[in-house]
Amino acid sequence: MDPQQIESYPIILYKHIVQIGKKQPALLPFYLPPWKDHDEVFWQSLGDYVILAVHRVKDLAFDRSRGRIKVTYFEKIKGRIKYPKDIGEITQKIAYLVDTESVSSGRDALAVLPLSPKT
Repeated sequence: MDPQQIESYPIILYKHIVQIGKKQPALLPFYLPPWKDHDEVFWQSLGDYVILAVHRVKDLAFDRSRGRIKVTYFEKIKGRIKYPKDIGEITQKIAYLVDTESVSSGRDALAVLPLSPKT
């Protein structure tokens, strides 16, 4: 991945609602200007990959007409901590990869699945 191309792919964290104890997760709403009115398949793929990358996601919602995604997750307090800025960078890289079709966006995901188990 070319860092300059990724940097030209903006993602904006416009609010950070912190986690309260172990009952109420943190909320990170992001704005992705280039993703306004993208197809739902791309948004679903972005959400799936963000869940896999962040691991502790409780819920994920998107508004494709406004280009926004909300990540609700439980923050780690020990080990390798991912701060909101880190999650923004992860989401930015994943959005770039999905948009440039460097990773599967769901439309062609079935094409790589085997139809029958190998024997």
